[in-house]
This record gives sequence, C-alpha cells and structure tokens, in this order.
Amino acid sequence: MTHNGNVPSSGGNTSSSISSANNDERLVVAVRVRPLFDSNDVPCLQVTPNSAILFDDGSGSRNKYRRYVFDHVFDDKSNQEIVYQKTTAALVKDVLNGYSAAVFAYGATGSGKTHTMLGPNPKKAATPSTATSTTSSASSGGGGTVNGGGDVSHGDGLMVKAIDDIFKYVESSENPQEFRVKIFIFNSPMVGNERDDDMYMEQNAGL
Repeated sequence: MTHNGNVPSSGGNTSSSISSANNDERLVVAVRVRPLFDSNDVPCLQVTPNSAILFDDGSGSRNKYRRYVFDHVFDDKSNQEIVYQKTTAALVKDVLNGYSAAVFAYGATGSGKTHTMLGPNPKKAATPSTATSTTSSASSGGGGTVNGGGDVSHGDGLMVKAIDDIFKYVESSENPQEFRVKIFIFNSPMVGNERDDDMYMEQNAGL
C-alpha cells in the first residue's frame, strides 16, 4: 500500500489521516494470513502481537523460525472491516483532502488478493452497475449503495468499502459542488507481462 503525500490542491484537515505529523511514512506494508485450505494442514506461520510473523523454514533446526516485521499483520481470523480500518480508511480521507493514494494487493494465485480487495462476490462488486447505482443514489441524495444496489456488507472488500465512503462524503458535503469520481480496478496476473487488465470494464480492456 502506498501513500503519495503530494501537497493538496486545496486546503483541508488531514489531522486524522495517515499523512499526519504523527506518521510520516509514505509506504505502509501489511500482511494478511489466509485461512488454511484444509483444517488438517499444519501452518508454517505464526503471527505475533507486535506486527511480526514467525516463519518456519522447515529445516527442523533449533533456529528454524525466521522473524519478519511489517506495519500491520492480520491473522486468519481478521475480518474485512478490521483490515479496511487499519489500512485504507485513512487513505480515503487523504484522497478527499486532495492527496494521491494507492492501495494494492500482492501475492500468489489463491492467496486471497481478490477477496481482500473486492470481497466474496468479486464479479458483482466490479461490475459497472456498482458505480452506476452508487452514483445515481449519491446524486439523488439517497444512501450510497454498492454491489448492484445492495448495502455495503461487513464482508465486502477494501475497494468496495472505500467507494462507499467516498460517496457518503459526497452526499454529506456542506458545500455543494461538482464531484467527479473515476474508478479503476485493474489486475496484473503476472509480474513483467507489461499488461494490466481493467476489471471494471466488461471486456477486461488492457490499460
């Protein structure tokens, strides 16, 4: 996850954002451990309370555990809301104050990237009807909705929750003005293939 930290184009209060004076880090790295496929499998990772992971290298030696420290570590019981609040919610506030921000998931196939970013129903979350229904609702003053018109659920992914928060801000703005929101959700299935697919487009158009 990256935070650009550009100077806002207009004034705004960023005291509660990740770019505040209390936290000058522009790059935040979080690790989320997915549940095991089989309950009989033996985990090779241990999550510690201080945002660290102990990795069993399988050598069987006394010093077989390797320790890695990150900004945030989420175990296999962490839900979508916890991950969103710890990693993305503050970035949404930054974006609304004029900063640039980016959130991306990296990992092997089947590691849970799509689930984390979009939720349990990724195709439904990334369809054009999602943004259309949300925009219409925001323009008419109704409650912001995603997932084709349904309320945002506890299990929806980071991007779905972020979009919902953005339109809630648009609806509650005290100073009426024009808002233009562009949404790009792209997928890089292979590092180095020089192609990114926009998942928002029906035909997966390359970027």
